[in-house]
Amino acid sequence: MSIDLRVKKQIQREMANKAREALSAEDRRRCSRIVAEKLIAHPDVEGAAVILSYMAFGAELDLVLFHEEIERLGKILAFPVPYKEGRMEAYCPLSRDSWTVGAYGIRTPLVDRSIHVPPEEIDVVVVPCIAFDGRGMRIGWGGGYYDRYLPRCTKAKMIGVAFEAQRLDEAAGDFDRDFRLDEVITERRDERTEGCV
Repeated sequence: MSIDLRVKKQIQREMANKAREALSAEDRRRCSRIVAEKLIAHPDVEGAAVILSYMAFGAELDLVLFHEEIERLGKILAFPVPYKEGRMEAYCPLSRDSWTVGAYGIRTPLVDRSIHVPPEEIDVVVVPCIAFDGRGMRIGWGGGYYDRYLPRCTKAKMIGVAFEAQRLDEAAGDFDRDFRLDEVITERRDERTEGCV
């Protein structure tokens, strides 16, 4: 990755993160509920048996209502477990005490109390974004976890979620390295990304 691209990404990351943090707690709760409802009604989610989601951290969009409904429907719901060198795997917690707080302060499944879910068995991946654009280009925290993991999910639909305030006209991205999402859902609109097959 060029220095220019790295700097541009960092600037956009900081701008979008500030925009997200500027939302009131009430606005974040309201918008999170809207996005959760859109996800629940999404045709790919309705038809999915195995879903990989995430646990909200800080000012991230919170999908607790989505998780509750997916569990009620009896679908397999997995969450990321990060490892060194930007690698992650998906695990489905077996009970409410199958959780810990990971290295980044994020609630993470305990591997010995969870079931490993192979990436090729996942039908839908719900991906958090710090910033995104209409092409499906996503900016995360910069660790590359999702960029390395998503190509392994060979049959999954990749659905990004974010607040509308995090949208950019054009997110800095390297099309050879950065994984593009199929679509991004916000509280305002569902937008299929341009040029995705």
